[in-house]
Amino acid sequence: MEQELIKLLNNKQLIELLNEQELVVADKVQYEFNVFTVSKLGTQLENFHSDILHHLLNPEGPHGEGRVFLDAFLRFLNTLPNSFHADLGDFKNAKVEKELAKLDVSIIDWNSKKAIIVENKINNAPDQVDQLLRYYNWCISRGLDVVGIVYLTLNNLKFAPVAGIPKTIPICNIQAFSNRDANLVEDWITPCVGLCKRNDTNSFLNQYKKLLTYLAYDSMEEKIMPEVYKVLNSGEQIDRVNKLKALSDAIPKYRTDTFVNEIGDVYEPFTKTYRYKDNHMLYEDFLEFENKFKLDVIFESNGSVNIHFWNTNKGGEEAASSINAKINQIGYSQIMTPSIADSEWIRSIRHFSVSEYKTLPEMDIEVVAFVKGIMNALKVDYVKS
Repeated sequence: MEQELIKLLNNKQLIELLNEQELVVADKVQYEFNVFTVSKLGTQLENFHSDILHHLLNPEGPHGEGRVFLDAFLRFLNTLPNSFHADLGDFKNAKVEKELAKLDVSIIDWNSKKAIIVENKINNAPDQVDQLLRYYNWCISRGLDVVGIVYLTLNNLKFAPVAGIPKTIPICNIQAFSNRDANLVEDWITPCVGLCKRNDTNSFLNQYKKLLTYLAYDSMEEKIMPEVYKVLNSGEQIDRVNKLKALSDAIPKYRTDTFVNEIGDVYEPFTKTYRYKDNHMLYEDFLEFENKFKLDVIFESNGSVNIHFWNTNKGGEEAASSINAKINQIGYSQIMTPSIADSEWIRSIRHFSVSEYKTLPEMDIEVVAFVKGIMNALKVDYVKS
């Protein structure tokens, strides 16, 4: 079995795929921080993206760039392979509305009687019954010629329901961002960044561009799946991977079992132990005056180990100061991070990172040594007191 595991782990194609996936994940991080993701509640609202699209497309919008963004949008639509032809002259008097007759965004020139319907599904809202058909019929009832319908999604895995709409009406299924196909970020927002003259508008566009890129990366991380599918293309290979995953998932429990055996029944000055989870061991009830100290040892699924030192009898500033005083008293203040009174969980931490060790067994030896060391230091200091 050991040889089978080594062979699978050393598979050249698998290693290359994992390296590529790591690059995609790392690339995603640079887009995570933007003004919109500071509070993610707003981005989850159904009208969030419609509000922004209306703001940008509207020639009278507060962006102060006139119809620059609208014209760029129309030119973008005309480049798509869907027979979409929006004559900019037909929209020289265009009004861009939001929620007019419940249309997410509409571009209408009432002089030329031309209209474009923009349906926003970036947040994956469900399609209502005959939704696009009703919008189309509303335009027709107002004497408008529908030049086309834009159906905007995050990743192009959702498509416009076209039942009842004449086949002569172009329908654009556009994705917000992709690393391959035509998309809103690369083919409209990015050109708009270069066209705008106001710094605040430029900043707004760049922030929204980062948001859409970040949101779409969840689907982009799957771009290597065709190659994965080529490598893992049989029931036997899938079974091997599942068995390997089951073994990998069991490693934190195994490391915790080994650790508990190494510590054994000598864990003074703590007087009680508790296996909180398979990968989480507690040493509790070190009573000293009005303090009640506890030590958590957690073997994480990513290979790291976290050790927390608490005072469960106190809260706030009292807890923080008592923990820090004790850690300082035994000479561990340079080894463990100080406790902060206004943190969610008031404790002092020692973190063991995978990146610091060649192998997990090397780390585990140091974890055992550290825990034995701090227990002994606490015991000696306790006896002195």
